[in-house]
Amino acid sequence: MPSSTSGKQHIYQWMLMKITDYRGIASLDSLTNEDKEWLKDLVLQAELLHGIPPAIVYNDITDKDVLFLNRHARYYLTNARSNQPNYRFFKLMIHQLFTLVASQRASDLEWPGPVLNDEECQMLDSNSE
Repeated sequence: MPSSTSGKQHIYQWMLMKITDYRGIASLDSLTNEDKEWLKDLVLQAELLHGIPPAIVYNDITDKDVLFLNRHARYYLTNARSNQPNYRFFKLMIHQLFTLVASQRASDLEWPGPVLNDEECQMLDSNSE
């Protein structure tokens, strides 16, 4: 991997570092509804993040980035609960990655990317300052 990190690699790194903390569950038989929702969130995050390692090793935008956005990111945003702890963070990172990929490979993307509300746009603006 090159010595300098590209913008897309930086986004992927942040996403990988944001994995939900492990929380022990005594028994699958005694799962509460809250535990079940937490496990579902965790599985969706794992499904999202497992698509990152093949893409992060390349500085440039590749087919792997397009696949990540078209499949993994889209599935996550469609199926995850918007009130789960990492949802907004992942949505913002996916939006930024989508912007990078669309600038070079827009015709390969199968969807327009996540739509941000005003508050989320402000969060992106404040992070870029």
